[in-house]
Amino acid sequence: MLENKQPVSILLIEDTPADARLLREALAEEQDAACELTHVTSVGAGLQRLAEGGIDLVLLDLILPDSEGIETLVKVRDRAPRVPIVVLTASDDDALALQALQRGAQDYLVKGYLQVYRHLLGRAIRYALERSRTDRLKDEFVSTVSHELRTPLATIKEFIAILADQLAGPLTPDQKEYLDIIQANVTRLTRMIDNLLDMAKI
Repeated sequence: MLENKQPVSILLIEDTPADARLLREALAEEQDAACELTHVTSVGAGLQRLAEGGIDLVLLDLILPDSEGIETLVKVRDRAPRVPIVVLTASDDDALALQALQRGAQDYLVKGYLQVYRHLLGRAIRYALERSRTDRLKDEFVSTVSHELRTPLATIKEFIAILADQLAGPLTPDQKEYLDIIQANVTRLTRMIDNLLDMAKI
């Protein structure tokens, strides 16, 4: 699954015993990494377990006793927005799969296929964890870069204000024109950084 010394902590939210057994068997066949599987049979119990922390990935059935459809995914996503979710369903529905991915699922697996191609589960988990790790690194990078850019920009703005107020001495018309150009470009760069952060959040 992942080349990691630590076991992957997986929360399975599945109410059908036969499907839960199939998933356990498929995970047991994975050789790349150890898994610690916690199994609950309702969204409510799953949300409680997620609130305790320590879960690396969720395997989620969309049809459960206390929740159905995409709303099931939304509830889990809202409780643990940083935990990757692999949706498991009996429905081979492209529209539903697309909707699940748009609402935050990392992958969408049809249970019937897993009966024949058990390796699909391990691959989906591996890819979901890797995509999640990449997303975290991207967020950290954007946050660090924006912070590192904002610090010198703040200093530049302060000195522009000092010069514009002529606290360091009078300005010639040419110097004032140059200062206005600097100010316009600093404002433009600030706007670009803000847009970058907004895009990263989206």
